[in-house]
Amino acid sequence: MDKRFLVIVLVVAVAIVAGSTLLPRRAEVADAHAINVGAPSDTGGLVAVELARTSTVRGRAIEAYPLKDCCATKTEYALSVDLLDAAIMCPDAAARLVARDDRYVVVGPLVYNSDVIVSRGGAVTSVALSQRRAYQEDAARAAFGEGAMLRPMLSSAIAYALERAEVDAAVMDVLDARAIDRPKTSIAEANGDITTYELVVTRELMADPAYAEFLAMVSRTADDLNDVEHLKAAVEARTGVPLSTEEVKAWKQAGVRFVAPQG
Repeated sequence: MDKRFLVIVLVVAVAIVAGSTLLPRRAEVADAHAINVGAPSDTGGLVAVELARTSTVRGRAIEAYPLKDCCATKTEYALSVDLLDAAIMCPDAAARLVARDDRYVVVGPLVYNSDVIVSRGGAVTSVALSQRRAYQEDAARAAFGEGAMLRPMLSSAIAYALERAEVDAAVMDVLDARAIDRPKTSIAEANGDITTYELVVTRELMADPAYAEFLAMVSRTADDLNDVEHLKAAVEARTGVPLSTEEVKAWKQAGVRFVAPQG
C-alpha cells in the first residue's frame, strides 16, 4: 500500500479521535440527568436561575446553563450539539433556531418589554443595539426615525460604546442598564408590548412525562417574578445587588413583565 496513503489515513484517524475528545460532552458541561435550561445573562435569565434555585421535576434538578448572549455563536453551538433541553432566547434567535433545526419548538413568550432605550441626551444620530436582533432595530427606528445610524454589536459592548460617546443612544436590557445613570425609556412606549424573550424546548423534552410539570414550574416562576419582593430577591441572588424601590417602580412603569408560555 502506498505509504503516502497510509500517512493520510493515520492523520485523518488522529484528527477524528482528537475532534471527538475536544467536543464537550453533555455530562461535561451540564448535568445529563437534569433538565438543562440555557440562561442568558440578563433579565431573561432570571427565569432559568430561579427555576434552578427553587424547583425540581420528578426528582430531576433544573440546571441553568449560562449563555452570555442568545444571539452569539456559543449559544448556537450549545443548542446544535444537544447540550440543552430548553433555552430562553430573544424572538429573533428563537426563530433562527427552529428554522434550521426541527428538533426545537418555540413554546411562547416568556418576558415582555425588558429592553430600554438609554440616551446620552441631545440629538440622536447613532444607536447601539445587540447584533442580529431585528426587534431592537424596529424599536430604534420607531424611537429615532429612519435617519439614525444603527450600530449592531455584542451585547456586552453596548454600555461601553454609550459611555465612550461612540453612540448617542442604545437599546439594551434593563438589567444591563442599571449601572448607567442616564435617561431611560421603555421600548414599549413607541411600539406597544414587545416580546423580548421566549421559551424554546426540544421535541424530546416535550415528549417526556416530566414536560407538563416542567412547564407548570416555568409558569409559576414567571408569575412569582412579577411580585415585587420576589423580583428584588431574584435580582439580588443573580447579581449581588438588590433592586431598589425606585428601580422596581421604573421596571413596572416600563412594562417589564414575565408571562406563562403556552404550549
